[in-house]
Amino acid sequence: MTPDRPASKLEPFKPYLTERMQAGVWNAQVLMRELRERSCTGGYTMLTDWLRPQRKEAWAIALRRFETPPGKQAQVDWGHLGSLSEPAGGRMLWGFTITLGYSRRNVGSGGH
Repeated sequence: MTPDRPASKLEPFKPYLTERMQAGVWNAQVLMRELRERSCTGGYTMLTDWLRPQRKEAWAIALRRFETPPGKQAQVDWGHLGSLSEPAGGRMLWGFTITLGYSRRNVGSGGH
């Protein structure tokens, strides 16, 4: 803000917006509705113009690689892969992958 330019109508609501984004609410339509409920008179474009760089910064932070020492951490993803037909009846097929935190090597297995 410069001395000859008035404060944005969004300015008093920025702490609230920051709190909502930290809670995972990034949808501009939802945020605009919530701002209207709080008597904000600014427009939707004003909100989206402010959100754009916030989203860009959050995306950059989300993409940072999380480093761990060997043997310290792994991520496991488990899911249903389908079914097998057998004469005695169908069997559900399950599988998982493990991504090692240090090397990012994928290790997988399946079972039923």
